[in-house]
Amino acid sequence: MKKSILTFAGLLFGSFLFAQQAFVTNSLEEKLTQSSDNQYLKVNLIFKSQVDFVQLNTQFKENNTPLAVRAKKVMRLAIDMAEVEQQQIMQQLRPSFSKIKSIKQFWLINMMTVEAQKSVIQQLINHPLIEYVEEFDYFYSKPIQVEKATTQKSINGIEPG
Repeated sequence: MKKSILTFAGLLFGSFLFAQQAFVTNSLEEKLTQSSDNQYLKVNLIFKSQVDFVQLNTQFKENNTPLAVRAKKVMRLAIDMAEVEQQQIMQQLRPSFSKIKSIKQFWLINMMTVEAQKSVIQQLINHPLIEYVEEFDYFYSKPIQVEKATTQKSINGIEPG
């Protein structure tokens, strides 16, 4: 009896775990309700699995890992994680390529930017690997310009302050 209750509880918890959908921002939720089924939307998909950079940094400090090795290890871990998880999404999207305008993949933050019809976006929202979905930000700012300092060097080599 106890075994069957535990099995049932495990199955129930597992079904809730896989039934959860990603968090969708309010602006995207509003766009989804207002858009037609064949309208294209551009969204950012942020995956649940991310490299734990804080834990990795602590590990590097404890092991006195050289900077060159740190950079390579961080990049390799992030790239490997993104490849594995994003490949699953790409497999799911393959039958829907006619409904997709663009896909851009990122690895430092495990995420993808997808421009697709509403029906494809809704499928992605329900994918168990996706944690957060937001509308793509079309903000393009003017590049930052670095100007040379106008202050003069200190007289006689002594700096004030």
